[in-house]
Amino acid sequence: MRFFLFWGLTLLPLQADNTENLSLFAKGVFAESQDQWEEARSSYEQSLAQDPSCYPLVEKVVGIQSLRLKAKPQLQDIPAATATIRQFATNNRNHLESQLYYASF
Repeated sequence: MRFFLFWGLTLLPLQADNTENLSLFAKGVFAESQDQWEEARSSYEQSLAQDPSCYPLVEKVVGIQSLRLKAKPQLQDIPAATATIRQFATNNRNHLESQLYYASF
């Protein structure tokens, strides 16, 4: 758990004025570790709305949106996941990794 929290937090751009976004991401990581998927998804989506240029965060949001849980199948939202990665790939045409991710998704 601590390993994922550490790497998750270091992937976000650590700027002095980005503390609210960082705290939203940390709340998402904590909620995910507690199997509170709705809260985790909400926190990640809010964080992405504040920083739409952060590709690791886009991957995290798409992963949560496309997650399929046997206990909660209603959480899987493939159209939202597709829209999220499409929007990032469209806005960042020179970001090769996102283009490949979108094409493979």
